[in-house]
Amino acid sequence: LEIERKQIAREQASIAERDAEIEALKYRLEAGQRAEAAAERGDLRHLLQQALAEAEEANRDRKQAQQEAHRWRTIAERNMEQASTWRIEAETRAREAHEAR
Repeated sequence: LEIERKQIAREQASIAERDAEIEALKYRLEAGQRAEAAAERGDLRHLLQQALAEAEEANRDRKQAQQEAHRWRTIAERNMEQASTWRIEAETRAREAHEAR
């Protein structure tokens, strides 16, 4: 009877050890999964920050392009006004030259 009790106690201890190992493995697995998820979130956060920085740069480039387009539009308008003035002056001189003949 005593031998059977010791045998049962050993088996229970063995089962308890295996249960403890299983719990430890579960904990390690969960911790690994949490770490992996955190790393993925970190990667996603990094990608999001990178995309935001690229969007801000694109917005700055867009604003700069708009300013440059406005500048060239202004220059073109001035040039068209000057060309119109020169055309009017040339027509006036041509008419005066024609009338002088």
